[in-house]
Amino acid sequence: MLLHNDYFYWDGELDEKVCNELIALGIEKFSAATVRVAEQPITIEERTSGRNLETKVIEEYRKSDVVWLNEKWVRDLVIPYMWKANEEAGWNFIIDKIDRIQLTRYEVDGFYDWHRDGMSDTPASIKSPGHPDEGKVRKLSMTILLNDNYVGGEFQYSDYTEEKVTHNIIPSKKMGTIFIFPSFKEHRITSITKGIRYSLVTWFLGPPFK
Repeated sequence: MLLHNDYFYWDGELDEKVCNELIALGIEKFSAATVRVAEQPITIEERTSGRNLETKVIEEYRKSDVVWLNEKWVRDLVIPYMWKANEEAGWNFIIDKIDRIQLTRYEVDGFYDWHRDGMSDTPASIKSPGHPDEGKVRKLSMTILLNDNYVGGEFQYSDYTEEKVTHNIIPSKKMGTIFIFPSFKEHRITSITKGIRYSLVTWFLGPPFK
């Protein structure tokens, strides 16, 4: 899918007090982040039906710690920004659910290699019967930078052309910056070389693209 806007952002939108309150929600609760992995090659059947992937801690691919948040005030904080970005960026994706909210901590040498938060077609939709999100896919991703006293930790995304791959950097690392992008965009967090990087991450769901 070709897009006029690859992302939408607010520079330094949230103040220090709110950012610190969000960080405090994770004190003494962090655990190692996992990634979804496929143990076996995809089968012909799975190409049409989709597949359920296992989650594992793989530090060669992702090294960070996370806490899952359930506070209503956090959901109420982030949802209006999603609607605004979806409209202002011209995406106008059909969104009907917010995913879980993740507080993420990257310490020195922490990183997250190239990945997509979700594919957007029917085989990629959630397959668990009875799950409240069954049949939905991640359509928009949100990251909020909660501090800026660290070195490294660049948020980069890839653009592909016939001649080259371009690694573009989101233009701000200021505390309180909010950026939103389509979940199928490939991106990464580069390695932290000094300090600790905190961010709030969530995803917004809807029916698969047609």
